[in-house]
Amino acid sequence: MTDHGQHHAPRDRSRVNLDEPYEVQYWMMEFSCTEQELRDAVRDHGDTVEALSAVLKKQPAANIMEWDV
Repeated sequence: MTDHGQHHAPRDRSRVNLDEPYEVQYWMMEFSCTEQELRDAVRDHGDTVEALSAVLKKQPAANIMEWDV
C-alpha cells in the first residue's frame, strides 16, 4: 500500500530534514520562506528548528517591506 501524502508534518519536529521533499515543503510554509532561504539557513545555522526559528521567523516582515518599496 502506498502512502499518498500522509506525511504532512515532519517526524522529528525539532530538526529540518532537507532530504525529504514533504519536510522541505512543510518548513517553507512554517517559516514563510523560499526553499533557497531554508537551505541557506540550514547551511549557515544548522538544522535545529530552534536555531532556524530565530533566523527565518524574522524574514517575512523584511521580505514584505522589500516588496512594498
